Amino acid sequence: MSFFNSTSHTPSATDLCIRIPLSKSTKKFDRSAYSSVISSNKASSEEIDQILSHLETITNRFPTPSQALKTYFRIFIFPWIIINLPKVFSGLDGPHIVKIYIIYALIMIYFLINKNQHKRNHSKLEAMNIIKLYQSAFLAKGLRWLIPKDFPDLIELHKEYRDTSRSRRKKRAHIHKEEIEIQVLEDSKEDEGGLHQPLLRQKVIKILKV
Repeated sequence: MSFFNSTSHTPSATDLCIRIPLSKSTKKFDRSAYSSVISSNKASSEEIDQILSHLETITNRFPTPSQALKTYFRIFIFPWIIINLPKVFSGLDGPHIVKIYIIYALIMIYFLINKNQHKRNHSKLEAMNIIKLYQSAFLAKGLRWLIPKDFPDLIELHKEYRDTSRSRRKKRAHIHKEEIEIQVLEDSKEDEGGLHQPLLRQKVIKILKV
């Protein structure tokens, strides 16, 4: 999770997916990324807000950019100042101090990465449990909530009704194509002299291109 970007720059909506980014400065999801028009009035803004409010009980546990900076200062900058104090009062030279600090910094980086990953994984499990409470109601509307790998940076709402519509259109187009080919084949059989076959092929090509 990047603490220094206030919001995600991921496109908020596509034909098949609505992405609602998190504002890291407020720890809240951007409500302006959704409107009922985007989902063809399948779900109201109030219904979406209800889900987001529950999810924000999880995102509130993550630090804001200013809080993250303070943490990094305490972990990395302040110890660097402390570790240099013996240089004034003892015989430790610069290279020894740098080695000690590098070892300390590497240990802390490893610890922070693992802690953050554990926190993310735990937050995803909690978010999934919240989504389960509302998923069936949204599925009935042709919508599906999804916890992406970037959570809590964003949450996704998939437009399954669009997938269904596309599949139906493709199926109808395939059936229509087969009907045309069958009709052309029958017309070709009826053409005893075979004089109109090139013309029929040209018609088929034009129809299929359309």
